[in-house]
Amino acid sequence: MKIGTLVRIMYLERLFLYSEGDGVMEGILRRAIQMKRPVIIMYQSNKGIVTKRMVSVEKYDEKWLGGFCHLRKGYRKFNRENILALFPVMDTELNAYSIN
Repeated sequence: MKIGTLVRIMYLERLFLYSEGDGVMEGILRRAIQMKRPVIIMYQSNKGIVTKRMVSVEKYDEKWLGGFCHLRKGYRKFNRENILALFPVMDTELNAYSIN
């Protein structure tokens, strides 16, 4: 299953909508880099495995998102076509991951 036109994710009582091409993803990524705050992504590998990742974004373009993946504890590049959802991290989530 790849990204549909609209993906809905309910997480910590927040509903986030991401519609391809609406600029929402770019706004979240730009702000994350400016504020030096990680984002949460729901990512589907090419094998179809879905994982939740906290990523400290360093750069992005139309095809890729690159940054430090806190799950894998290293730099990773994510194909943006495989990002099912993306949203900013709340302060309570930062504390849970011991990130400041």
